[in-house]
Amino acid sequence: MDLDALEAARVDALLASVCEDYFYTGSKYLVDYAGRYIPIDKSSLRYRLSKPLGEDSRGISDAVCTIEDNRYVSYCGPLAGRDRGLHRTADGASILATESPVVIKSRPGQWDKIRALLDGLFGDDEYDQMQFFLAWMKSARVAMLAREPSPAHLLALVGPKACGKTQLVQRVIKPAMGGRESNPAAYFSGGRFNGDLVKAELLVMDDETLPITPLARQTFKQRVKNFLYSAAPRIEAKGQDAFTFQGLWRAVVCCNLAEDDLRALPPVDSGTEDKLIFLKCSPAFDTRLDAEKFRHWCEMVKLELPAFLDFVENYEVASAIRGGRGGVEGWQHPGIMAEIHRNEGWRSLLELVDMADRSVRIEFNLPWRGTAKQLETILTEASETHRHARKLLDGYFNKCGTLLGQASRLSDRVYSGPAQDGYNTWRIEDREQVEQVEHF
Repeated sequence: MDLDALEAARVDALLASVCEDYFYTGSKYLVDYAGRYIPIDKSSLRYRLSKPLGEDSRGISDAVCTIEDNRYVSYCGPLAGRDRGLHRTADGASILATESPVVIKSRPGQWDKIRALLDGLFGDDEYDQMQFFLAWMKSARVAMLAREPSPAHLLALVGPKACGKTQLVQRVIKPAMGGRESNPAAYFSGGRFNGDLVKAELLVMDDETLPITPLARQTFKQRVKNFLYSAAPRIEAKGQDAFTFQGLWRAVVCCNLAEDDLRALPPVDSGTEDKLIFLKCSPAFDTRLDAEKFRHWCEMVKLELPAFLDFVENYEVASAIRGGRGGVEGWQHPGIMAEIHRNEGWRSLLELVDMADRSVRIEFNLPWRGTAKQLETILTEASETHRHARKLLDGYFNKCGTLLGQASRLSDRVYSGPAQDGYNTWRIEDREQVEQVEHF
């Protein structure tokens, strides 16, 4: 090797060693200093490079170009399930995790406070709910320890207010999952951007943040499937380049057992029932605790958490419920499903009515007046609604009339009218018109 080649190799090696602490995002530079990635401008970068490279302006310019060409990252920030450092996306782009999740080390011990909370929440005379929660927790914990993304069920905690759902999420599940949390409600309900979700392993929603319109619920169902079970969903933040990324995520919904609150849950059907776990929660937390006793309780739970995690890591999932891509079968508490079904019929009927109203191929317009039989004929014969309508109304004689009667009692859109040839008539109002009146 001649002297010129040796010099070129020396310069390349120097540049590589000098540049390894720097990154470029397209708009700013980052320096890895004292365990942090600090944003700097170009003048600061050139000054820092002048220390190892001297006053050679060409050498400094070459180093800047090397950083821009070889140390470009399309994203920098926390990354769900990734430790601090440089990573690659599914399509080969470089992304930078600026911090690691805080993973608590497990150890054998007692966890009486946590056990009491779980027993109170999931205790049930008919169904062993605890096994589903512990199986879900084990799947999450194993994935977290291995930093290995895996498919996972959406976990719904359904019960009265202040029963302990939030305490379980914040004091047990969240710290067990790395201590980072994001709310995916806007994206799961139809929003475009999901950049915040890449920053946390735990995605938490509640019935106050999830919209309950029919379209939003269908979108929620589809995005739960795509996001939690996709090999590498598309991540898009406002004003930034999109990229694909397989994060380590677990999703939890907390809601009450009231009719409207249950509408925050994704619909259960043949495509989602194996991806959802719905647990019915009972009061398990003493809300009468004063501030000092509550602080003490929180400290005890924190101290017990390593022992609980040791139990979870060694928990053997029962063979009867083992299976599926999430390591456990999907399951929905029959009491929750009974409550959902009790209220779903008339709502589903109105959803079909709205679908018919929007269709240009169906001669149907709101507001509408007629008999239950006339409405059933329209919905079961129209090409866009017949499949769902037949499934909904095929149960017993005059089921359509029964559902209209329920809707007249429980909504502001349906009213009973005068008899027509011996049959009851009904008037169905346009949903948007009713909402405008309510807002007025």
